[in-house]
Amino acid sequence: MECLTSPHAQFSQKANPNLLKQLGNGLCPVMNRISLLDHYLKISATFDLVYTTINSIFPVLSIQRVKPQSVQITTVPTVLKAGQRVEVNCQSEGSRPPARISWTKGSERVDHLAIQNTFGSISVSTLSFVASGEDNGKKLTCEAQNPKLPESALRDSWTLNVLYPPQLSLVFGASVQYEHIREGSDVYFECNIQANPPVSEVKWLFNSKNLVHDSLRGIIVRNHSLLLHNVGRRNRGTYQCLASNAQGRGRSEEVVLRVQYSPVCSERQRRNYGVAKNEEVNVLCSVDSDPQEVAFKWVFNSSLSETTDLFSFINNGTGKSIAKFTPKTKTDYGALYCFAKNEVGNMRDPCIFNIVPTGPPEPLQNCTITNQSFSSLSLSCDIGDDGGSKQSFHLEIYSMRREQLLANVTSHENPSFIVRGLPAGTSFIVVVYSSNSKGRSTSVALTASTLFSAERQTEDENKSVISAVLLVSLAALGTLALLAVAAVVAVVKNKTRSSSNEVATTGQEMVEKNPKPSKPAFEDGNPYVYHTREVTTDYVHLTPKSASECIYERLMDGKPSSYETVLCRSHVLNEEFNRWVPHELTAEDKSKRKAACLALLRDQRKEKIVDRIVTYDKKKNGCTATIQAVKEGGQHLGNQQDWLQDEP
Repeated sequence: MECLTSPHAQFSQKANPNLLKQLGNGLCPVMNRISLLDHYLKISATFDLVYTTINSIFPVLSIQRVKPQSVQITTVPTVLKAGQRVEVNCQSEGSRPPARISWTKGSERVDHLAIQNTFGSISVSTLSFVASGEDNGKKLTCEAQNPKLPESALRDSWTLNVLYPPQLSLVFGASVQYEHIREGSDVYFECNIQANPPVSEVKWLFNSKNLVHDSLRGIIVRNHSLLLHNVGRRNRGTYQCLASNAQGRGRSEEVVLRVQYSPVCSERQRRNYGVAKNEEVNVLCSVDSDPQEVAFKWVFNSSLSETTDLFSFINNGTGKSIAKFTPKTKTDYGALYCFAKNEVGNMRDPCIFNIVPTGPPEPLQNCTITNQSFSSLSLSCDIGDDGGSKQSFHLEIYSMRREQLLANVTSHENPSFIVRGLPAGTSFIVVVYSSNSKGRSTSVALTASTLFSAERQTEDENKSVISAVLLVSLAALGTLALLAVAAVVAVVKNKTRSSSNEVATTGQEMVEKNPKPSKPAFEDGNPYVYHTREVTTDYVHLTPKSASECIYERLMDGKPSSYETVLCRSHVLNEEFNRWVPHELTAEDKSKRKAACLALLRDQRKEKIVDRIVTYDKKKNGCTATIQAVKEGGQHLGNQQDWLQDEP
């Protein structure tokens, strides 16, 4: 309370001698503590001036400013979990005007998350928020303050206890300069972990795979630290640490370890170059290094073990170099050595490239029919040497019965083939080979067949049942017949014994005129066998030759592929077994080409009869075969002529 008088006056009050105090003359500020008990108090004052005295009575004194009397957080959850929504109430009493309540979490103001209500001199504020791991250990503070009295604030606080899974961060050790790590250095990692409750397990990952303690490899794991001793290119990659507690598992962010290293040869680059004489070849040398700025050097080591530096090469500065090389003599074939270096150092082992004379590829190896069905065949082979240049792979399928090419497939990637649309229950000759710019390899031939269709299998089963019954009947009749024949033979034997010498002499003469060949050892397993009727032909001594070798020779002659170029040309009729088999003429019989020509081949088929008439031609020094196709009933279907020339 203040009073102003002029001239100076003395001020006194009678309502409560202890309430107001005279503080001076003239200007009389009055400031006393007033509680809520003095609310609406009547005050009278007397002003004694120099010339007169003025009595003044204030009818009512209304007290408008009172600070808060108390503040308290009323709802206190003991334990929180990360992700859980929490509501906390704070109540303040006694402030006039009503107190204003504010909230802080740690050092952060969170008033925007609270709602305040007032009931007379009581103020209540409700704070709602979602707890997180970062909130653990922070103080949540509620502050009540009279807006008219700045120094009237009262506070209450509560320490948050939040359970949460581990939160991890991975950093390099303090002594590691991660931007300049070179091979041979030691590297430290620290895994910083925050978790409530504490973690029970810590793991390490390298390129997303578990990394365990291995002192022999220089991997040392100690508590929350990882030490890599004598790092190299093998240690380049991403690292992470993992930890777990009762609330779950946490994972750090990935940290990339870059290790600078000297150049090494890149994998999967071409190492063999097939080159012809006076042909220029570009040899590519690719290296991996960090940093990538690399200087190259080329050295040639000839077949005479002489080394020469090469100066005709290009260095693009990004880890690749191309050397131009031209072999001019036989001694120019050998090895090219590619050396490289960067600021870390020289490469330990050079890249070696072999310069060899070029040629056709090697034959395919380990060819196998991998699958067969009613209408398809699958075949796979192993690749041989490519002869110094890129090779392609070829497959040809010939029908044994119809004598024609059915499929011709080429693969530029690998020797694996699948041929569909083949007739069911059919036998085939399968020929595979590879080729490159310099020629083709020796062919590999094998036989295969498709499965019988379901209808044909049913017919075969029915025939098998009938054949079984017939076989039993014939066996019984045969037994009776044998007994009868044995009796007759016993009677006739005595009669024929006297004339046996004469008959033997006659038989020996017949054998000399028409000697019978012995059964070929390979005949039963030979796929190129054709049944025919008995015909008469001149016999010559022939050496059996395997079908696969015949195929190799015929495919290498460069002629267009056909059935006749696959099978051997020279044939002989084996009268004993009534079959045609491929043979090769001996040196003795090559002079008897005319006698080697076949007289006749008849092949009885379902709808037509095929005749092959073979004649000898002196001018061509070989045989000409005319195939006449005649349908049953006599209708002529046409002729086909082919050439059967013996090896010179």
